[in-house]
Formats: sequence, structure tokens, C-alpha cells
Amino acid sequence: MFWVFNVSFDPGVTTGYCVWLDGKIAELPGRKNPGHLAGKGDTFLDRFMSVRSQVSTLLASLHEEGVVGQVAIEEFMGFSQKIGDKDGHGPSFGKITMIKCATVRGGILSVSLSYTRKVCLINKRQVRKIQTAQLAQAYGITTKDKDALDAFQIGVCAGFDRGSGTRLCF
Repeated sequence: MFWVFNVSFDPGVTTGYCVWLDGKIAELPGRKNPGHLAGKGDTFLDRFMSVRSQVSTLLASLHEEGVVGQVAIEEFMGFSQKIGDKDGHGPSFGKITMIKCATVRGGILSVSLSYTRKVCLINKRQVRKIQTAQLAQAYGITTKDKDALDAFQIGVCAGFDRGSGTRLCF
């Protein structure tokens, strides 16, 4: 059987992911879904490379079962706005953290393009946190992992819960 997986990511030193199949959360043997990939190492570069490697391993394992149809990654508002002002990130989310997350986003983007040409940046403000929590409960998701739930929210915003992505990708 031919499977087409969609994957959503919430980039960071701890990166949330959610794998979708036909509008549902895919069953991944030996792996939580949604879940997170924790960077390992003593420096940011070590942790970044660790997350990048784990993303590659995740996408390669999906590629063995089918194809990666589309990847959605959180889009950051950038530095044009004050941090914590309408961008979904609190005031403790400083510029250094934003740079680290943007770096991880670039790593996820580069790895993803090895598996699909449909990669899109998604603004997760399209769906409120309370709506995400209600939908996650309806899907039977019990995790309290913020990164995993954020990745789930990004997938919902990308339309993965409706069976396929609906956004234009680059």
C-alpha cells in the first residue's frame, strides 16, 4: 500500500513534530506521535545538529513506508515586531531564542527538501490554543508536551486534519 504522510514541525532546540495520514494522526511504531525531538549536546551547534539528524531519521523512516507529501513548519513573525506583541510568543522569548529557533527552522527546511518539494511556513495564530486543546482531545491526544501540541496546531493550520495540505508552499 502507498502512504502519503504530512508532517508538521514546531522548530526549536526541542522540536515538536506531528505526523499525519489521511487527516488522522499516524501510528508510528516505537515513537510518540505527536512528540518532540530533543537536541543533545553541550553547545547550541551540537543540539542543532542533533535535532537536524533526528528530523532526517524521522523523515527517512516515513519514506520507507511511503512518501512525505507535505511538510509544514512554524513561521516566525521576525524582528519587525516587538517580541511578545501579536506573534504568539511571550516576553521571555527573546531575540537570541528567536535566532536559535530560526536556525533550527532552516535545518528542518533543508532536510525536508530532500524528501518533498512541498514545504510551507505556517502561522499558527490561525487556530487558537483553546481550539487546539479541544481538537487534540477529540483526536485522543493526551500529551501535555507543549512542543508536540504546537506541532499538532501547525498541522491543523496547514489543513492536515482535513486530509491534505491546503496552503501554497514554496
